Order: sequence, then C-alpha cells, then structure tokens
Amino acid sequence: EGILYLNPQNNAMRSECSQMLSNFLYIEPVYEINGNDLSLYTIVYPANTVESVEEGALKLSKYIEKSIGIKLPVVSDETKTGEYEILVGKTNREDSDIVKVDRSSFTSDNAFEVTAQGNYLVVAGVDSDKHDSRYAKELDGSFTAVHYLLEEKFGVEFYIQDEEETGCEDLIKYSPDPVISFDNGYRYTDEPFFNYRVFYMSGSILGKGQEKGNLSQNISNYLTGNIGSYENNYNATPCLTDKTNKEKITDTILRCIEESDYSKLCLAINDSSEYCKCTDCNALYRTHKSRCGPIITLTNEVAAKVKALYPGFEIQFGAYTYTSTPPVGIELVDNISIEYITIEGCAGHAYNDPDCAQNVTMMEEMTGWYELTGGKLHFWDHSGAFVKFITPFPDWDSTLTNVRIFADYSFEESGILINSVFGGKHPDFGKIRAYMFDLMYRDPYMSEEEYNYHLNKGLEAYYGAGWKYLKAYTEIIAQMGNEKCHKFHAPASGYYNFETVDSRVDEIDALWEKAENNANSLQLERLTLAKQSWIYLKQSATYNSRYVNGTNQQRSEYVAINEALYNYVTENDVIWTEAVHGSLVNVDFTKSPDTWQIG
Repeated sequence: EGILYLNPQNNAMRSECSQMLSNFLYIEPVYEINGNDLSLYTIVYPANTVESVEEGALKLSKYIEKSIGIKLPVVSDETKTGEYEILVGKTNREDSDIVKVDRSSFTSDNAFEVTAQGNYLVVAGVDSDKHDSRYAKELDGSFTAVHYLLEEKFGVEFYIQDEEETGCEDLIKYSPDPVISFDNGYRYTDEPFFNYRVFYMSGSILGKGQEKGNLSQNISNYLTGNIGSYENNYNATPCLTDKTNKEKITDTILRCIEESDYSKLCLAINDSSEYCKCTDCNALYRTHKSRCGPIITLTNEVAAKVKALYPGFEIQFGAYTYTSTPPVGIELVDNISIEYITIEGCAGHAYNDPDCAQNVTMMEEMTGWYELTGGKLHFWDHSGAFVKFITPFPDWDSTLTNVRIFADYSFEESGILINSVFGGKHPDFGKIRAYMFDLMYRDPYMSEEEYNYHLNKGLEAYYGAGWKYLKAYTEIIAQMGNEKCHKFHAPASGYYNFETVDSRVDEIDALWEKAENNANSLQLERLTLAKQSWIYLKQSATYNSRYVNGTNQQRSEYVAINEALYNYVTENDVIWTEAVHGSLVNVDFTKSPDTWQIG
C-alpha cells in the first residue's frame, strides 16, 4: 500500500529520466566543487592568450547559467587570485603553483583534461596559433574541453553551435542531473579522434580544430607565385617535368615556408581533367604506372629539399582524380603525407563494400598509399550530390562505416575534411548532417546504436515529434540509393532508379505529411527547407508518369509543384548546384527539374 513504481519506457530521453529521478527521489539540486557551492566560483581565463580561450570561458558561464540557473562571473587572470575559481586555459595560477597541469602528457594537441585540485577546477588544453618552431596550427584545446565538459557534466545538448543564430533558439537542450559534484581529485580527459577536423559544410557544430597552418594550392599557383588565387584552378595542369616549371614551383614553395608560419604545405593538380602528354611526362606515367608520376616525383624532390632546410615540416600530396592511383617504383621521402580524396568513390555504399566496383578500386588505392607512406594519410571526404546539391544524398546507412575506415587508416596526426554544401541553405538535412559528422569525427568507433540514438535526437530537436517519420524517410532514401553505384558528380538519375522512386512516392509523401503534422512553426520552417530535396527527386522521377503520360489534372498538379519548388529555391537562397553563383534561368515548369539550368 502506498508503493511508488519508477517505470520509464524504453524511449524515455535523458532529460525525462533525470526529471523522473528528481521527482521520484525528491532530490534537492546540489552543484558543488570540492564540497563548495558552485555559486561561489569565478571563471578565470589568461589575459594573454588566443581568442578561443576567452571565448571558451564565456561559453562555460553562459551555458552553466542556462542549464542550472547559476551565473558565474568571468574575469582574466590579471585579477587577484580568489579562493574559488574555475580556470580555463593556462592561467598564471599555474605559474604560481596553485594548480598543476602536465600538458606534455597529452596524447595529442587536441587532448585536454578537467581536474578538481582542491577548491579549483582546471579546464586545460593546448591553446596556440604558433605551437613549437614550425607548427602553426590553430589549437583550441581549452575551448574543446569547455564544450565537452558542458555536455558531460551539465547536460547541455548542442545541436547547433550557438542558439543566437536566428530561428535556432530551441536547438540547444538542457537536461542536467540534480547532483553535479566535482570531488577533489576528479579528473576527466578526452579528445576528438581526428587531430583536425575541417568542415566545408554549412552547419558545423563544434567548429574547432581547423588547421590554419596548412597551405594548400593548385600547382599553377606555385608555378606563377600567385598564392591564394583561383585564377588558374580549372586550367590544365602544367608540365611537371619541364625544368623551368619545376624550379619556379620549388622556389615558390621554399619562399612560402621561409616567409610564413605554415606547418604543412600541400601540392595537388589543378581541378581539371587535362594533363601534360609530353614525352617526358608520358615516360613517368609508364614508369610509375600512374598518372601521378610527374607530380609525385616533383613532390618527392621538393620534400627532400624542405627536409634538409626545415626538419619536421610536412609536405602533403593531394591524391585526387587521375592522380589517386599510387605509383610503383618510387620511395617517398619520410616527410610526405597523403591527403586521399574520395571523390571517385561511391558513398551510396560503404567504402569497403566488395560488391561496389568503384569502392573496391578506391580501397585498393587507399591501401596502396597507406603502405607507401607508412600510414601517413589524411582524408578529404565528400557528402553531397555535387551536380545538383538539392538531390537527396543516399549515404545514411554508409557514413559511419566510411568514417570508421578513415579511422582505421589514420595516424596520430591524421585530419579529415568534409566537403559538402557551404554557404546558402543546404536542402538535404544540412545541419543534421553536419551535427552527425561532427560526432563521428570525434568518435568514429561509436556503435550503431549510438549513431542511431544521436540521429534520432538530432531529427527530433530540429523537426519535432514527427522525427520517426523522417528517420523512416532516410532509411528509404538509403535503400533506393543502394540500387546503383554512383560518383559524386552524377545527376539524380545516376543516384536513383526513377521507376523505384516513382513506385514509393505516395508512401514517402505520407511520411512527410505526418512529420509536418507533428511540428511547431519553427520546426515546420526547417521541414519545408528539407522537403525541397525530396520534391526535387519526386518531380524528376515522376516526369514521365505524371506529366508526359499523366492526365490533365496530373499535368496541372505537376506544373504547380514545379513552380512552387522554383519559387522556394529562388526566394530562400537554397543551394542548387556546386560552386555556381547564379540563378535558375529559362525554367520551363513543364520539364523535369533535373533539366533546369543555372545561368
């Protein structure tokens, strides 16, 4: 009699469980460090430091207040040392031996630790824009530590970098435990898996770890000395066996290293399929059994000169399109690393899928470079249908496997760049994709269950209670995308069998309708953007059945949907295709949207 049962359902979220426990156990909230009430504390950051450390201190204060209602002041270490302090970054409290941090013990430049040392809580990482003699990465260890700490201890769930972005006020959630305590001796260490993470993708979450000490140019810029220009990017790659060209390229590279704080320099072909076919270049193609013969030979020669002058400086070669096949009969200088670019692969399938011929070739190439360099690989991956970014990208069931493959092939300094939609609005769940890639780059070995948990939570945060219908949609998109092997520059018909899409239109339309019926106004706005991607595919796939061979009513409806798609895209800065800044021109609403062109 009078017995109470705590019986949460399997789908109860953390915040719900936390509230249930608090209600069930009648727990009075307790927030403390070494037994001291958290409200006594001041957050301190070093006065002379990189910008991200102060940013991290302010972020810690902001989200502690939003999570548990306690506002902590933020000051620099020029203030007098207090009895109760949270120290972010390398403050002068370390110089005074009030606290101790052994940064030399960190396993990488991205590692950090949070420790309770008496009445002080220390949040410490490596923070520098000039770290060591020739190592100029932007290092944001303390900022990253703050971000992780807020998630780990204060129940802050970030689905976007900052809720101050217009229309995103609801995308940071709070589910703090009723007791948050840091006992003396508490130590929390962590780090993102990949040493640096670069997002060419709108909507990245943590947004830190970008490597700004890396100079990456097309080979023509090194030849002309016009560093930073895109003028020659799409021209044919010049002859790389010509003595004068080689000397100019080498001189530019050595000058760039001498006159700058770069820590790494990358050589790659121009973004063109055209290459030199002179006698000397053809001889190297044959000798090394790869079109990369001339440029990898030049890279090797440059790397040897750089090594002699600047020991430890890294020369990176971008293995891209026709230069992605590893050479034979050459031994690379040991300061060379490879940035393998996956643009020839098929992201509709896992990269290790033995039944996908494109990916079998790609894995052979990646393995060859791994063996040739002793494992020194970086990665440039792609997520998006580059001919028409509005096309749904069918990689939902393969991304985690693919990121794990990168992790398997990585080394201590490995980094990864995701290339997708940047600038404008990403119509294909852009911010959810960025959120998931951020998590996977931090922890590529998360389980399938963890992956789906995060995806479900992200869909719910962005799109509301109908998230399960969108999850079902992504699963259908992945299934349909598995029917074909495709490259990133394929049209919509290269990704999907239009007959299969046409057969499932009513089913998929019903999922979107259910999701919309369960959304509030903010969520509905986001849904409307995401839905344009499906509308584009549906209209492209049903052109024959609903317009060419349709009834008069079906034709009229088809044209009206096309017109609405056009109006939404042009009025809302929706990205239609890669790297083209222009408007859709001469659009005929009686034609399939996959035929519409940018002018």
